[in-house]
Amino acid sequence: ASTALQGTEDNNKQEGETSSMWKWAKDKHLWNLPNVLTMARVLMIPLMVAFLVSSYPGRNVVASVIFAVASLTDLVDGYLARRWKISSNFGAFLDPVADKLMVATALVFLSAGYSRVGGGVAVASAITICREIAVSALREWMAQEGKRAEVQVGNLGKWKTAIQMFAITGLLFVMPTGGASGLGILFWTSILLLWVSTLLAVISGADYFSAAWSSLVR
Repeated sequence: ASTALQGTEDNNKQEGETSSMWKWAKDKHLWNLPNVLTMARVLMIPLMVAFLVSSYPGRNVVASVIFAVASLTDLVDGYLARRWKISSNFGAFLDPVADKLMVATALVFLSAGYSRVGGGVAVASAITICREIAVSALREWMAQEGKRAEVQVGNLGKWKTAIQMFAITGLLFVMPTGGASGLGILFWTSILLLWVSTLLAVISGADYFSAAWSSLVR
């Protein structure tokens, strides 16, 4: 009887903690639509991975659709946050993290999926991921220095992201054929867009480091 009573108390405690967390999140205004969309984007990552590692015949198409939907949520949550003048520290933190996690995950799988058709995808993916790590570290350091505004996302960075989303969506869609007849145009167009986004990533990354250089070497 004492064991059953203890179990009931533990369950009640857990329910109370869960309820408190939801109330805390609500009080902090975390459950606004832009934040929900951002969190949904994070949750789409394991879903995309689950399909990519499965034996489902259309896994690449489903993964492509998931990535495309996630990309749209990135567009929509930013628009809504600006339109409704909604901002939170949680959203400001999670939004870029969600983007980078989604892109990096997709690029890793694309590198493996296209390993037999040359190293073009893998090289572009490596450059992009290294750039993201370097720029993220730079922004964190500049924030500690109180100069975060000097390395805010610029227009080149926004164009890079948009082109990157189209490239990855296309490459995921045709991944099993890797440029075979019938889907060759989409494959090569996506490869071109991937390298354009990689070039923009390098240029925009260099701009960020140039803007922060005086602070780095002082």
